[in-house]
Amino acid sequence: MGKANTAVNTWLSDNKRFADLFNGTVFGGKQVILPEDLEGLDRETDIIVTGKATLPEICSATGIS
Repeated sequence: MGKANTAVNTWLSDNKRFADLFNGTVFGGKQVILPEDLEGLDRETDIIVTGKATLPEICSATGIS
């Protein structure tokens, strides 16, 4: 794991930062993800985005209304 990846993972390990980032970018500022509902994991996960989905498609796929 490179230094940049370590820095990003450390920054995102703060539940408030993680929630703010995703609420702002994915949900247009709507408070969908709450920091108190998140829990840390002792592993690293990669996400690969293969296409562009719209917000309604993301919400439908994740069960968020």
